[in-house]
Amino acid sequence: MAVKAFKTRNFSDVTFQYPHVNECRAFDHTENRSIVVAPNYPAAKWEISFLLSKEQAKEFQAECVEHFNAVKAVDPKISTDFGAVHGLKENDGVYTVTAHRKGAKKNGELNEPPTIVDAWKMPLEDREFWSGSKGNISLAIYPASNPSSKKWGISILINKIQVIEAVKSGDDDDFTTAATPRPSTQPASTAPAKSSDDLTDFVDDLLQNDLEDSIPF
Repeated sequence: MAVKAFKTRNFSDVTFQYPHVNECRAFDHTENRSIVVAPNYPAAKWEISFLLSKEQAKEFQAECVEHFNAVKAVDPKISTDFGAVHGLKENDGVYTVTAHRKGAKKNGELNEPPTIVDAWKMPLEDREFWSGSKGNISLAIYPASNPSSKKWGISILINKIQVIEAVKSGDDDDFTTAATPRPSTQPASTAPAKSSDDLTDFVDDLLQNDLEDSIPF
């Protein structure tokens, strides 16, 4: 079987951190902070982080190294050894993964925003949710060159997000999963989708749109 550069990796029952998926953001060096921008603004991207245990982070790191080496064996463009999983970080024993999707390609064509669904796999009506929200996420991991260091590593792209328990501004109560599907004019699945196995049906060309360009870290 041919080795594919892009590999899907699903995580279930995660706690999201710093979700910026309702609008694109970019780092403003003048203000020294992230600001809301249009999708065609330079370096604009949707971004989300989530927490991992130490054991999960170790397993993910090993999987990324294995995937990198498998692709390197068949791709002569990869000229260096494995550098790092860009987006996997540890701070005081807390492990986080950060994934992104660019707002636009180099030719200026806009990318579609990440798909976000609720517990019943219906499009999430309010895409703004806060840190502490829980759900599932599907990623694409792939080798990419760091334009600054010229070294290769693994970069992480958002495929799709499923929000099971959303934290909103002003929420101060514990959350419970809804017992029945919310009303909708669209056909819905007959059962809630909480397993990462249910997050593998994605639009291939949507993913490809974000992967046509070399993506800087």
